[in-house]
Amino acid sequence: MFLLQSQSITVTAPAWVGPVMAISLALIALSILVVAGGIVLMWGKLMSEIDERKLLINQVATDARDTMASVRELVEDGEQIVGTVRHEAEAFARTGRVLRNKLKRGVGRVESRLIDLESLYDVVHSEVEDTALDVAAGLRQFRRGRPTGLVGRMTRALLPSRRR
Repeated sequence: MFLLQSQSITVTAPAWVGPVMAISLALIALSILVVAGGIVLMWGKLMSEIDERKLLINQVATDARDTMASVRELVEDGEQIVGTVRHEAEAFARTGRVLRNKLKRGVGRVESRLIDLESLYDVVHSEVEDTALDVAAGLRQFRRGRPTGLVGRMTRALLPSRRR
């Protein structure tokens, strides 16, 4: 084993191999640097795009919050309007019931008064008819010369007596 070590074989390479290897290594290093630069540039663009998207998402979130606040206000206003309309409708219904009840009572009163008026008319008609018959009978008797009844009494009271 020692024998093999003491005898070393040296191979000499041509003179152009060293410079070609150095240039190759330089080109490989340069290409790695270009790729790394491209990666860095892409990373920068990606981060700027991410920042832009974050700003856009933040703006959308702000707009969404503002929109939700507006929707909440709109819903609250709608609830107030519905409450007011409901209250007014109930008030109109109450007023309608009150007016209907008053109208029913008024119609009942008018009907009872018309019945009373009809009864009064019947009584007055009967009295006027009786009085007209009495006046006609008195005028008939007055024309005959014997006033009696109401006309006779009025005649005796107003005219001097003929018997004297």
